[in-house]
Amino acid sequence: MKLNKKREAEILKAYNAYWESYLKSDMRTFASLLDSNCKIIGSSEFDVFDDKKSAVAFYSATENLVNGKAEFRNRKIQLIPVDDDVMVQEFCDFYYFENGEWNFYSSGRLSTLLHKKEDGWKIIYQHGSLPQAKVLEGKPAATEKIKLENKALREAVKLSNVELQHKNKELDIEASLERVRARTMSMQNSEELAELVATVFTELNRLDFALTSCIIWINHAESLTAEMWVSSTEMNKPPEPYFIKPFRHPYFKSVINAWKEKNKKWVYEMQQGEKEVFQEQFFKEIGNIPALMKNALEAPRRVVYSASFYNFGALEIIGTEKITDEKFEILHRLGKVFDMSYTRFNDLTQAEALAREALIEAALERVRSRTMGMHHSDELKQVINVVTEQFQHLGFKLDTANFITNYSETDGDWWISTPGVPTPARVHCKATDILFFRNLAKAIREK
Repeated sequence: MKLNKKREAEILKAYNAYWESYLKSDMRTFASLLDSNCKIIGSSEFDVFDDKKSAVAFYSATENLVNGKAEFRNRKIQLIPVDDDVMVQEFCDFYYFENGEWNFYSSGRLSTLLHKKEDGWKIIYQHGSLPQAKVLEGKPAATEKIKLENKALREAVKLSNVELQHKNKELDIEASLERVRARTMSMQNSEELAELVATVFTELNRLDFALTSCIIWINHAESLTAEMWVSSTEMNKPPEPYFIKPFRHPYFKSVINAWKEKNKKWVYEMQQGEKEVFQEQFFKEIGNIPALMKNALEAPRRVVYSASFYNFGALEIIGTEKITDEKFEILHRLGKVFDMSYTRFNDLTQAEALAREALIEAALERVRSRTMGMHHSDELKQVINVVTEQFQHLGFKLDTANFITNYSETDGDWWISTPGVPTPARVHCKATDILFFRNLAKAIREK
């Protein structure tokens, strides 16, 4: 690349804006001048970054160490073309503000590589270095003081880095909780509980839980039954509910005790022998468990069940190792959100039951009304059509609806109503000695 005055002015404008925004902690401008895949190497082990995101996060967390407290003086800048890029080489003196006055800190060198993008010049590589021996005007600098300052700075940076990691982790956790909350509040019917369980499984994986399966246990105390929703990496569809009555095994004894005590941190470990015996009985009780889920549960030789218990039941994960107390806290927080979710699920279920009952009553009323409006026996056909229509309104999937009159054990009149056909067909049918007619006769006798 050939440099001219216009291009040099563009490069120096971007370069000076980069350092000015850094020294003033203008992180928005600072970030805008970095390429997303930039590499930054500072003068300590703590400020080495492989991308824009990590660099901006670090400098944002440590801006109080620089803002208004540092200056570059005696700057000597040289632009060096490197293929399609430009290296800005700078030698300067670093000054810091302390005890109400500016003090010389060190001489140093800055190497910054810029690349022209569509929206201007961006820093793709930057390296700063300070010499080990600091000398000013032939006199030794206060090296002990500088060492102490360096140590204090490193400790401050380390502390800020730890705090930043904690803040980022908490933001990740809260984001996962919010996604579960949002999915909860968007539920329109109880069938969406399956998608909500899958969302919980996804968020646990997003938060670095090492798990093979995630189980939502819902306790139905009145029927002594546990409703189980299982989501795993092996399953390629939303989970379905399975029901099981706890059988005689230490696992279920432990689960029931934990339920009663609302245990926040429950762990049960199974080795291969106990695991095989337990799963054989477990699969037998479940009956219709999918092969993929069965394979996922059978795979590890050793499993660790970890759960947190709530009002509805428990949020349980299955893995091969025990989880940390920190992970248990996250599990408990997710479970609390799901506890709220299950309350909404029950509200929706009750609302659906009321709505369903209202639909049934409306269908019955239409049939009653048409029946009471009959004036001739021929109008039975219209009544039969109304009944067939109400079956369809209530979600019955049928090819025909058959109505039998004048039935004896030998024959009867069959009215065959087909959806979409305006008039039902009337057929006189004689019974034969087959199981269907024998069962039909028995059902009629016994009402």
